[in-house]
Amino acid sequence: MPQFLLNHDSFLNVEATADNVAHRLGVLLGILTAARESPFRVAMTDNCWFAQVTIDFRLDEILFDPNDTILEYDVRIAFQQVLNGITELSCDTVDDAVGNIRANRDAVGLISCPSTFECENTDGIVTIRKESEILNFYRQCFEIEDVNADRFFELGTLAFPGLEFALEHTRFNRFSGNYRDLRRVSVVHLAAVNDGFRRIHGECAGHAANVENAFRAEYHVDISKESDNTHRNKAAMHERNVKVGAITHCCEWHTKFEKTKNRIHFDPSANPDIAGKILIGIFVDHLTV
Repeated sequence: MPQFLLNHDSFLNVEATADNVAHRLGVLLGILTAARESPFRVAMTDNCWFAQVTIDFRLDEILFDPNDTILEYDVRIAFQQVLNGITELSCDTVDDAVGNIRANRDAVGLISCPSTFECENTDGIVTIRKESEILNFYRQCFEIEDVNADRFFELGTLAFPGLEFALEHTRFNRFSGNYRDLRRVSVVHLAAVNDGFRRIHGECAGHAANVENAFRAEYHVDISKESDNTHRNKAAMHERNVKVGAITHCCEWHTKFEKTKNRIHFDPSANPDIAGKILIGIFVDHLTV
């Protein structure tokens, strides 16, 4: 299972100054809060409390400063509470901590202060410097942990929070091909639909051809709405219907893995029965046209 890790070096940032450290720690607090809301463990090395944050200040000096020199009172207390709820590891170095986690082939989300410096992700370690990068971490976990088909949707609810899966109809064995190859492409396609479909659909005023072109240009994913010919075939359109609860969803929009096979069909309607999420209704080799 993926784990988040905070270590002494997470706080040290050569760009941090007394003027901007409050913002940087605020971003870090947001990441930690979001990570703790996940089902995965958040851990830290046991020297984090005394981490050097700037040349002049250690973390403990900032968090327990009665004069609120760097952080406002509410932020200081929130930071203390978050850190108090994190598992402390009995090791001083990030290498030891990462080694212990990776021994079980678990992915490591290494939480760090925001920085303009690029950080290379290697050997199952994904650096997280802002809240939005938590999604990227979850999405990389599929490959890092070689997530099997049974676990895919468990992690998928976190990796694609804007999507709802009709689990009865979204099975990888309905595709044609090798699971690991299909998984890799599925993550790319699902991420694109989660992140951009509704925005692009709105920008294009729902004009199907424009949506298809704009989506392909931005995400390099082929997408289509069913043609007029398919609409005239009632039996074919019935294959696109997926019932969730009392609602029947028409999943005519679909992404295309290849020109002639493997589709993810979905209904982008904002239905309150599934919390307004996009319904991923069907995984399939190909439906009748």
